Amino acid sequence: RVLAAERFRNEGLVVDSDRFLEQQLAEAAERAKIELSEREEASITLAFAQAGGKILHPTFDLRRSDFEAIALPYVERSLELVERALRDGGVRSGDLDCLVLSGGSSRIPLVRRMLKERIGLDPEGGVNPEEIVALGAAVCAALGSGGEAFDRLRLRDVVSRTYGVEIDGGAVVPLIRKNSPVPSTQSRVFTTVSDGQDSVEIHVLQGESALAVEDLSLGRFLLAGIKPARAGVPRVKVDFSIDESDMLHVSATDLASGL
Repeated sequence: RVLAAERFRNEGLVVDSDRFLEQQLAEAAERAKIELSEREEASITLAFAQAGGKILHPTFDLRRSDFEAIALPYVERSLELVERALRDGGVRSGDLDCLVLSGGSSRIPLVRRMLKERIGLDPEGGVNPEEIVALGAAVCAALGSGGEAFDRLRLRDVVSRTYGVEIDGGAVVPLIRKNSPVPSTQSRVFTTVSDGQDSVEIHVLQGESALAVEDLSLGRFLLAGIKPARAGVPRVKVDFSIDESDMLHVSATDLASGL
């Protein structure tokens, strides 16, 4: 779309100044992208566009090789996510039985070629990538309703991120790790870092980094009323739990007083 807009600007048609033309160009570019999955060249055309009192019919011809050069960085980024998912699941590409693709962009030849190079499998041809999400939703609905046809099939929900708390020095102690089954509950006992400390702040974080500044802060709360003592003596139990709705619940208790 950007290349076509630049070409049309050289011909006297400034697409960015007209929201209607912008929409037309976006739709034409999408059609061209789809055509390039089957052909080596496609045209992006804006018919009857007005510019400087004239009627123009600008056309931009796009080759598949040019489109692939533009798309390559995005495909590479997507493949990095695929490889990360395999690592997180403890699975190697050689352990896979088949490669099932989802979404219209999986029809792009570049995507299919690069997936085959990385995974070593040809995409499964018996599944429509535009329908597979709906089919998966139907299977989940059948499992939820207790359908007899799926007696041997089980789905397991897992936590998509690691959750933990910040400790002194800005480090993160994970309590519920990524890929833990849902529901999940974990506890850990912490203590104070200063003599006479009568409260502790619980800083809840989400992310995979061991440094708090690199993770997402979900919130903070203060546990007050701890009996003052020497540093390291009080015992504060922090509980993390994630329920079936993927809701995270966090609580803290002073084990000495029960508060």
